[in-house]
Amino acid sequence: MIPRLSGLARCRLFLPAAVILLFGGYIGQAPAQVSLYEQTLTVASFGGAYTRSQMLAYVRPWESSTGKAVNMVDYGGGITEISSQVESMNVKWDVVDMELSDLIAACDQGLLMQVDASLIADGADGTPADEDIPESYMRECGYPSVVWSTIMAFDKDAFPDGAPSSVGDFFNVKDYPGKRGLRRTPRGLLEWALIADGMTPSDVYAVLATPQGVEYAMEIADPLKPHIVWWSSGDEPIEMLTKGTVTMSTVWNGRIYDPIVNDNEPIGLIWDGQMVETEYWAIVAGSPRLDNARDFVRFALLTENMAEQAVHIPYGPVRKSAGAFLQDDIRPYLPTSHLESAVNVDSQFWANNIEWINTVFEEWVTPKTSEIDRVVRF
Repeated sequence: MIPRLSGLARCRLFLPAAVILLFGGYIGQAPAQVSLYEQTLTVASFGGAYTRSQMLAYVRPWESSTGKAVNMVDYGGGITEISSQVESMNVKWDVVDMELSDLIAACDQGLLMQVDASLIADGADGTPADEDIPESYMRECGYPSVVWSTIMAFDKDAFPDGAPSSVGDFFNVKDYPGKRGLRRTPRGLLEWALIADGMTPSDVYAVLATPQGVEYAMEIADPLKPHIVWWSSGDEPIEMLTKGTVTMSTVWNGRIYDPIVNDNEPIGLIWDGQMVETEYWAIVAGSPRLDNARDFVRFALLTENMAEQAVHIPYGPVRKSAGAFLQDDIRPYLPTSHLESAVNVDSQFWANNIEWINTVFEEWVTPKTSEIDRVVRF
């Protein structure tokens, strides 16, 4: 006969096993939790079609080759969030896609890791890395990826009697009427205002280096101000053009490709005065997954992967060896195919001067009392 156990005895008998199961389960799970964290990477970029191109060219292939997962987050540029994470020692982003002026400012403040040249492999054709990527692209804290530009686009249906073709036409609301879309920043607007006034691109930054020069550029832009519709994200100017909110807008050249080529939208492009810039990958100082960050950047810098991004968005790869992989139908939409009248953005200038110029710019943007009164009365 099997003896019956009291309730207390049963508890004493089974409690050790329960404890082992409970804590043994957690003990067994702990390495998996740490391993799971180490199997991830957080990358910050600009969203929309641009992030999609990165997902297809870099992120998904890197995930497939490593078995690790990437968390993509959107941000609108600047270094405020990066600074906050680093200074609080609560770094959540590992890799950030950065405009050069932001890269320079963040590097100066010690917010980014120094470049490790060993992460840059030789070109697919065997060209040494230091020859395949022009030295002018190299930076202390950033790995160059693509050449992109801000251009001007227009609604073809709005100008049946003659399409605009120059920077001057963008500022000419008399002959080319309608609202104008502009990114809410002094960058681009000030350079274009001076060019519309007849200045050569090579002279604009010397003029803008003085308060008087900035004031002069804003005076040129004054007649345009009542017609401006400001935008901040890259998809907004596309929406404004296709919905008829504006007749002309500045736009990132890569974002306008799909609406024209794949959606057959009646949008024309103005390459005159395009603002050409270089984009960079940067690793945040204090990245909690540094090995993953380094490996992702190494992967993103491979020739074939750079060329693959251009398939999904027409930005020019910085590697010379990538040219052999580019499709002919994409080349007309690359900034590097229209450099005759381009403005090479002086990112060092903007890194040094953006704060004081932006203060003046915001004062210019903010309606004055007399302007508000005029709107109310008329």
